[in-house]
Amino acid sequence: MFLDEYTTGGTFVQSIPMPTAVSGSNKILTATAQSSSEGELTLSTDGSRLVLTGYNAALGSTTNLPGTSGSTVNRVVGLVDSSGVIDTTTGLTDFATGGNPRSATSDGAGNLWLGGSVGGVRYATVGATTSTQLSTNVTNVRQVKIFGGQLYVSDSSGGAIRLGTVGTGTPTTSGQTISNLVGFPIVTNNPVNNSPYSYYFAKLGGSECPFDTLYVVDDANTNSGTTAGIQKYSQVSGTWISNGTIAGDSMRGLTGVINGGSSVTLYVTSWNSSTGASTLYSLTDASGYNAPITGSLTTLATAATNTAFRGVAFAPSNAAPSPTPFCTPTATPTPTSTCPNPSPAPIGCGTERWSVKTGTDADRNLVNLNSATPTTIAALSAMPSPNPTPPNNRVAPAETTQWIVHGTITQYKLEDDSDYHVVFRDGSNTMVTEIPYPGSSPQCVQLTSPFLPGIASARCKFDGMFLVTTSFKTTTTVARIKGVGMFDFPHGQTGAAPNQIELHPILDVTFLAPANGTTNAGTNTQTQAGEVTLLFSNVSSGGTTTVTPIEPSSAGTAPSGYTLVGPADNITTTASVSGPITVCFSVPYITDYASFSKLKVLHSVGGNLVDITTGQNVGSGVVCGNEPSGSLSPFVVAIGNTPTAAPAALTGRVTNSEGDPLGGVLVNLGGSKTARAITDSEGMYSFTGVETGGFYVVTPEMANYRFSPATRAISLLGNRADASFTALETSQTTNPLETPEFFVRQQYLDFLGREPDQGGLDYWSDQLRACGQDEACMRQRRIDVSAAFFMEEEPQDTGFFVYRVFRAAFGQKPGYSEFNSDRSQMVTGAYRSVNKSIFVSNFVKRADFKTKYPDTLTNAEFVGRLYNSAGLNFSIADQQDAIREMEQGATRADIIKELIEKPAFMQREYNPAFVLMQYFGYLRRDPDEGGYGFWLDVLNNRIQGNYRAMVCAFISSAEYQQRFSPVRTRTDTACGQ
Repeated sequence: MFLDEYTTGGTFVQSIPMPTAVSGSNKILTATAQSSSEGELTLSTDGSRLVLTGYNAALGSTTNLPGTSGSTVNRVVGLVDSSGVIDTTTGLTDFATGGNPRSATSDGAGNLWLGGSVGGVRYATVGATTSTQLSTNVTNVRQVKIFGGQLYVSDSSGGAIRLGTVGTGTPTTSGQTISNLVGFPIVTNNPVNNSPYSYYFAKLGGSECPFDTLYVVDDANTNSGTTAGIQKYSQVSGTWISNGTIAGDSMRGLTGVINGGSSVTLYVTSWNSSTGASTLYSLTDASGYNAPITGSLTTLATAATNTAFRGVAFAPSNAAPSPTPFCTPTATPTPTSTCPNPSPAPIGCGTERWSVKTGTDADRNLVNLNSATPTTIAALSAMPSPNPTPPNNRVAPAETTQWIVHGTITQYKLEDDSDYHVVFRDGSNTMVTEIPYPGSSPQCVQLTSPFLPGIASARCKFDGMFLVTTSFKTTTTVARIKGVGMFDFPHGQTGAAPNQIELHPILDVTFLAPANGTTNAGTNTQTQAGEVTLLFSNVSSGGTTTVTPIEPSSAGTAPSGYTLVGPADNITTTASVSGPITVCFSVPYITDYASFSKLKVLHSVGGNLVDITTGQNVGSGVVCGNEPSGSLSPFVVAIGNTPTAAPAALTGRVTNSEGDPLGGVLVNLGGSKTARAITDSEGMYSFTGVETGGFYVVTPEMANYRFSPATRAISLLGNRADASFTALETSQTTNPLETPEFFVRQQYLDFLGREPDQGGLDYWSDQLRACGQDEACMRQRRIDVSAAFFMEEEPQDTGFFVYRVFRAAFGQKPGYSEFNSDRSQMVTGAYRSVNKSIFVSNFVKRADFKTKYPDTLTNAEFVGRLYNSAGLNFSIADQQDAIREMEQGATRADIIKELIEKPAFMQREYNPAFVLMQYFGYLRRDPDEGGYGFWLDVLNNRIQGNYRAMVCAFISSAEYQQRFSPVRTRTDTACGQ
């Protein structure tokens, strides 16, 4: 292990090796090459020393160091001063024992704070042999740092913390609580998992104390999640809100410096375990406080072959940095004085079940604030009320769930106990929903409540809409309310549900007003109004489309097995339209993914609601339906029938020895039912349709890993989600691509940009498994399976479609990065045609497109320039037809889409795109022109359609195989040309 010093401009200064032999009381300090989570670097708070961690183990040790106990192999903390003097006297027997020592920090006065994959955050002193565990609520942690006199820690496992404070100040005793920063996202499942590593706080002009800006590196790979890269957050009224991300792969180290004013320069390290590339970057964000992050990554240095950059920090000096005073906020996240029309501060707070109502009860952490479940007032009212009602505990699931309800606000007032009493209605059903007072005088909601940010935001929104007084006022305002269930004691409350259930507190309220959108004449015309997007297939004359929110129950009578949860809208238009019409509802606030998968779009036809659903997409948060006749009337989102073919589900998670999720693990189910599944990027797998009462054996397998436990035997009585395993690396003896399911999953990831559906996984992997031990059969079928991921309908409608748009518009093939970004926007499923139109509509709004095709062009000039760029000998009649269509209302997007669907254009571009996709999919890079030209010549001029040799060469290449293992199991000698 070395400390490499560079100037901030990237000039190499020196390299300081860490001790490889014991010298007096100084110990060895080495690291494991395979554990990329190790090697974080910090600067002590007094600026005098760099701090890092490792093992007291000799170089070249073949021992699995993270698996050793601390008493056998001490975990060492190293301190390096400005003169290069190294102190490794701290060798601990109880720090990260059986795991990875990841990071440490110091105050420069002999105190150390430590973080590792096991054992949580710890405290020790320089030269000690043991440490103190500060907190037990999070034990697998990443980077520990001190800013403004407060100890912080990052984490990517579990469901409670991602970046949080450890106690108050810099604690040294046990019993501390780690609390997530208010507003910092905790996402642990689909559509994306956030994975913060290092971080940097700054003060850029906001009113928050002591910091108002936060930068975080998320170490995900850009192909596996939208969170990957450098994230920026600003603290606004006590809550951290996102200011966007600069994308980047596998980033873990981060430090920064304020340049003066509102400009910050960040320094970042990345190491991609797949490619081995390791880079030191800089980025200057000059956007300032609470503004979207700007700037681009500049490469300062690249690590030499077989080395990697891990942590990054400024070099130590003898001059201490300017201190930042530590302060504890006393204001609430959203002070009511900043909200319009705030009600007067209450005289006192409530008493009955007040801890449950405001989130200070012992059960408050049972409420998953990252999951919101749609329901109805009728369904909530049907829940059995507890008897007796516990005064300070929660009743599951009603009081441990965050619910979303659509309906109409009918009455509201300010109660004596500080609550806004809001009566909510859907049809004949009403219930009480309430918002407590979030201010500090009196402090009705404690600062420790996880509900406080939501309460403050909801109260402020309500004040912006209504002037609340101590007398009931009436309204008929359609709204969406999100809140936590709570059973109140009966006191004759106005609007109360029969079982006294309330949403108390309200954590968010959205007032739903009518919205208009322009509908232009033409084909495949898109209109957006409010939270609804419509795609009209044929519009003979343009007009205005109006979306009017209504109560879900007023849309019609729900078919048997459906629950009308909303949203619901009455949609009308003055345009002349004919069917079919695609209707898509934006519902990203539904974050209970089990419920999301059952969402349906219903349409009122002759007074009866009919299911017209075409699909849901959790990634983009939309559910769509197709109305074939072109009629417009009420549409409503509903929860559909629960599938009867799945009496129970068996799910689990596979993580590696560091606690990080491991994708691509084949999981075999045996016993009463046999099946195979594969873990996704979150390490999750699932078997559905599993009969209860049966006995099952679950066995994971993956090349170059063993698992603990090796199998799990389960007697299934109902849904189980605890069949989890830990994967332990073994020697590299083969390549995981030899496993059919791993090979097939990689085709989905590389060519479709998504995890496989179970049916597709089974179909394609069964094609391979049918070969048994017949190697010739296996080689041919691997080619067939892989080629299908360009030839089949979905890749033709996504990747090939993006390629054709770019090729037609700009006259050249896209680069890998721009293609990958665009392909990720293409939605799969039954409503791909909708997204194709949306994609092209957005494409023509881009700056580079407008540069080539400015708005000042006439229709004839635009068509001429586009057809010339497309480079095909189109007839004059084709261009005249396109000009005529534009004169009749067709948009630029319509003309592009029409051009790229022409058979002659598609046929000409098929082979160039096929070759390009091999580089983009298998190798994840731009092609070298020599190789690209060679394979294009093979397809065009040698043996027509000879794609098999090309596909064989790519899947047998060393570059492709070594993405997954250094072991190459196949060569291209049998591929031919």
